[in-house]
Amino acid sequence: ELFAQAVARLSALVEVAPEIAELDLNPLLGTAKSVIAVDARIRIEK
Repeated sequence: ELFAQAVARLSALVEVAPEIAELDLNPLLGTAKSVIAVDARIRIEK
């Protein structure tokens, strides 16, 4: 469920910020209490 919530939030972010051209989260780690992006890269286009 937490992973699905994280994906839904990322989807909502991309919808309200169309300037996000790429979003790379690697790795994405999940525990019983959280989902953590260890490394993230976002490419913005105007």
